[in-house]
Amino acid sequence: MTPHPAQASVDGTRRLAKLAMIAMGAVGGLEALVCLFNDLDAPGILCQLLCYAAWIAAAVLYCRWLYRAYGDVALLQGTVRFKPGEAVASFFLPFVGLWRPYRVMVELYEASDPRGLPSPGGGLTAGDSAPVVEKAFPVRSWWAAWLLAPVATGILENVSSLSTAITLLSNVDKLTTDPTALLVSQESAGGDGLLRFFSALIHMGLAALAILVVRGIAARQGERLRRLEMSAAAAPALAP
Repeated sequence: MTPHPAQASVDGTRRLAKLAMIAMGAVGGLEALVCLFNDLDAPGILCQLLCYAAWIAAAVLYCRWLYRAYGDVALLQGTVRFKPGEAVASFFLPFVGLWRPYRVMVELYEASDPRGLPSPGGGLTAGDSAPVVEKAFPVRSWWAAWLLAPVATGILENVSSLSTAITLLSNVDKLTTDPTALLVSQESAGGDGLLRFFSALIHMGLAALAILVVRGIAARQGERLRRLEMSAAAAPALAP
């Protein structure tokens, strides 16, 4: 069977999706560790550095995947309103970034739906309920977590800074004789342990939801390509 013209592009996009999902999982785990560790401890500093590196890798891979996935829609005989560059840029535009990325992902998911394609035997496959088409796509939960995560992190940082300041003020008389009083441990700063735990859960949940969103779109595009290949292979046999 002759490969479909979109096969090479979709295969490359699928590989990017896998790498992006791995990087996003690493970001979620490291973000959780950053929330749980004290910023002044060696493990906390190391986690922060690794988290920055993972964020950069995940952002690059995700943007590349999104750009290519949008480009693949046309190759897969679908239609989208946004251009690939516009889809990626929506995550970085002020104010627009509060709602358009959600629409971008929903549009990509809907445009990648393979169930409206002609089946090899004729007719439409709109009633097909193949498991690959119905993979989880929790886009609303993902977007809520995406907006909530920086808020939770900001609250955590403010509470930690306030707790540290209070602890230092209470030990101000010791600073002249004991400089190590500046190194406030997580226990002495205290009071934000529960908030750190919830912030860690939010970041891990965000990573899991983002992975499910990417996975759902990649599965749909893969199934759409498969049906196009089957239709193209069946076309010569059906010709008079």
